[in-house]
Amino acid sequence: MADSSVQPDGHQPAAGSNVAAAQSVVAPNGAPVRRDILPIPDVKHVGLTTYDAKDPDTKYPPITTLRPPKGAPNVLIVLIDDVGFGASSAFGGPSNTPVAERLAAAGLKLTRFHTTALCSPTRQALLTGRNHHSVGMGGVTEIATSAPGNSSIRPKEKAPIAETLRLQRRWRARTGLAITCLAVLIVSCGNTGRIARADEPTTAPDAPRPSAPAVGPAVLVDLGDPAAVATWTTVNDPVMGGRSTSTVTFGDGGLVFSGNISLDNNGGFASARGPLDPELGRRATGATSLRVRALGDGKTYVLKVETGQPWSYIQRFSTEAGVRRTYDLPIGGFQPVGMFLDPVPSAPPLDPSIISRVSIYILDKQEGPFQLIVSAIDTSS
Repeated sequence: MADSSVQPDGHQPAAGSNVAAAQSVVAPNGAPVRRDILPIPDVKHVGLTTYDAKDPDTKYPPITTLRPPKGAPNVLIVLIDDVGFGASSAFGGPSNTPVAERLAAAGLKLTRFHTTALCSPTRQALLTGRNHHSVGMGGVTEIATSAPGNSSIRPKEKAPIAETLRLQRRWRARTGLAITCLAVLIVSCGNTGRIARADEPTTAPDAPRPSAPAVGPAVLVDLGDPAAVATWTTVNDPVMGGRSTSTVTFGDGGLVFSGNISLDNNGGFASARGPLDPELGRRATGATSLRVRALGDGKTYVLKVETGQPWSYIQRFSTEAGVRRTYDLPIGGFQPVGMFLDPVPSAPPLDPSIISRVSIYILDKQEGPFQLIVSAIDTSS
């Protein structure tokens, strides 16, 4: 089936374009620049065509660079293969995406995603902005045939979005492709200030102002509040193929973290994760220890804190079954770990003033049901 969005000459009209306004832009040689068609057509030379460089009438207009108009935004397209919403920490996944979390917390969540259920077709569709069949990727490349829409070869008249924007020169665009296995990765997305414009220089963000040291105990997380508990999510080993389960609910005056640890498929962990909150660091400044107020079940749990770095910090605490008590965890006892909780000896000691998230894990192959009720996490100094 023909693509109705493409004109007979292979160009695609720009959405919402105004032909009269577009043609008001004039190239240096006096010809109109058609910004309403993507990619922008080449400007045809009008005049005498000579075939001898020595001919005195041999003259052509100079090659000029078409620049973006004033106020044109930068466009960044990041395409990540084989990663769904469940991978990003903004939606409760294991991949640390702090900037995406800040955007989500401010109300920006882009979830209307139409998938083709396969990697190659999804990639081709997103790179071009077109139906995957119309760009030759009806299936994965391994099963390509010469049938229409299944050759895995993109037609020349259907350029990727980045190439279309480059030729059109309305926006500066770059497309990045990151392929990941196990749906686990770390994405750093820059700052969340106002949108940079193509015709403006970039400037470094203001340096953060130091926080005042905490005086005496400070409550980091009050889990006696049902609304606070509702912001927590769980991440379990099924993201890696395991079968452990867990839930987070409000009950008995706190956050009830419960479930079942299964060792099937090399699994064996579950976690409850709090929301990203830069205010945690301000409240924890000057702390000498973090304290978990909880009703335990006799099993060992892990308090994990994140600081916006590629590594996190953990410390274990063994609970007493049926006893409600406070577990004091010295700041010096927190160990830096990587994404899979492997040690990171090169990381600096934990600085409580930059804590941005707290989580609770159960691991260490503790098979079977578990339940921990946490009423608060606070500090002492």
